[in-house]
Parts: sequence; C-alpha cells; structure tokens
Amino acid sequence: MVGLQDAEAAFNARVKRIQDAAAEVATRKEENFKLVEAIDRRKAEKQELESQLPSEVKVIEDARHALAGGALDVSTTNLAKTNKDLEDTVRDKQAAILRLQDKVDELVGLKEEHEARILALYATDDEFHADDLVETAATDSEPGQRAEHPSRSTMAIKIESAATIEDT
Repeated sequence: MVGLQDAEAAFNARVKRIQDAAAEVATRKEENFKLVEAIDRRKAEKQELESQLPSEVKVIEDARHALAGGALDVSTTNLAKTNKDLEDTVRDKQAAILRLQDKVDELVGLKEEHEARILALYATDDEFHADDLVETAATDSEPGQRAEHPSRSTMAIKIESAATIEDT
C-alpha cells in the first residue's frame, strides 16, 4: 500500500511539473506574441517615417552613407553641387506645397462663405413663407394641433445642423 501511495505521489508530482511547464510555455508564447506585435508596430512606424522622407533627402543620406563607407570616389566639389541642387529642389517643392496649402485654405474659405450664403437664403426663404405656413397650419390641422409644412421642418433641421457645425 505504501508503494502504491509513493507511486501515486510521484505521478502527481510529475503531473504538477508538466502543468507548470505547460503554464510556463503558455506564458512565454504570450510574451513572444507581444514582442512580435511590438516589432511589427515598430517596423510599420519605421516604414511610415521612411515614406514621409522626400526622395531627395533620402538620396542625400544615401550619398553620405556611401561616402562614409568609401563606396564612392566622388570629388567633394561635385558632391557639394549635387547636394546644393537637391536641397534647392527640396526647397522648391516645399514652397510649392505651401502654395497649394494656401490655395486649399482659400478654397475652404470660399466653401464656408457659400455655405453661409445658402443658410442665409434658407433663413430668408423661411421668413418669407412663415405667413403661408401659419395659414396652412391653421387650415390643415385639427383644433388644438399645429401642423408643420414639410419643407419648413426640413429647412429648420438644416439650419439647426448648420448652426451646430458653425458652433464647433
């Protein structure tokens, strides 16, 4: 009987060690998974940052790395001229981007101005038809109820939503 109890205790100890090892494996798998996710995020961030670099700047950096490694045998005068040309190109493109941004800002301003005009027209149209709507409500509704003209409620919703947008 004692031998059977010893064997059972040894078996239970092995089971416990196997369960502990399985838990350790699961923990390490989870940690490895998190590390792989972190590595993937960092790679994606790196690719995003690299894609944001203008190609001219990348060419400059590649040339500097090549020169540092001795891979190119280029005179410093030619390299300086190329570097200057590339920097001028980058500067020109940045100026073009700024001009485009100014144009976009101008177009956004025009859009907002047109929206304001439209809202003003709705408000004017709403006031113009107010008397007609009151008369329609008086004739179409039951006593004690107020009927609204569909176009009036639609305009009111548009005006309210536009006012909400302007407030934000």
